[in-house]
Amino acid sequence: ASTDADEEPGPLVSCTSTFAVSADCVHPEVTKDCDARWCRIPKGCSVMGAPPCEFGRGAYDEGEVQVRLTHDFEIAAHETTQAEWQAVGFVNRSVTDASYADCASADCPVGNLTWFDALAYANRLSETHQPPLPACYRFVGCTGLPGDGLVCAGAEPTAPTVYECRGYRLPTEAEWEYASRAGTRTPIYSGPMVSHPYFHCTDDPNLAAIAWYCHNAGN
Repeated sequence: ASTDADEEPGPLVSCTSTFAVSADCVHPEVTKDCDARWCRIPKGCSVMGAPPCEFGRGAYDEGEVQVRLTHDFEIAAHETTQAEWQAVGFVNRSVTDASYADCASADCPVGNLTWFDALAYANRLSETHQPPLPACYRFVGCTGLPGDGLVCAGAEPTAPTVYECRGYRLPTEAEWEYASRAGTRTPIYSGPMVSHPYFHCTDDPNLAAIAWYCHNAGN
């Protein structure tokens, strides 16, 4: 038997993706192509998902699959900050509970948002772009304001496909994973993760190198 206090980090995961891709599935050379706000991502082929041996993998919905992106795209260099959210005129409700709250700094990610809020932010970026760009989302039956109780019956794209809208939009799941993996096949782009029976906020050097999480954020 053991207690939480007895749990120690195990060895680095000896888990390697062996998923076979077709001969023409080529990921472009990864180079940093970012400014303060946006990173330019070239189209290419990659693997989504994770091998069954990977620590933290979803049991039924993360099987590996070959994915080919046919369009270059740009993705934000970091999560939308509270300052960026407020700059477009939206109410910032990130810090609402003194006992458990989002980081309060202006350069911390905006929090307490819904999917509809995120779509509204994308539309506002299109609206305030010079020159203005077409909105990529159309809302149905909404009350409230973005960041302040926005509730909608639904939302739909304004174009037949996401690639046909020239405005700002959310990345697809494939685009997000393609960008965040940066051409790697490991769980995080900095390498494997420490594997042990229960995570318990233990130190993971590869995760600590790139992320703010329970171990290096004061629990």
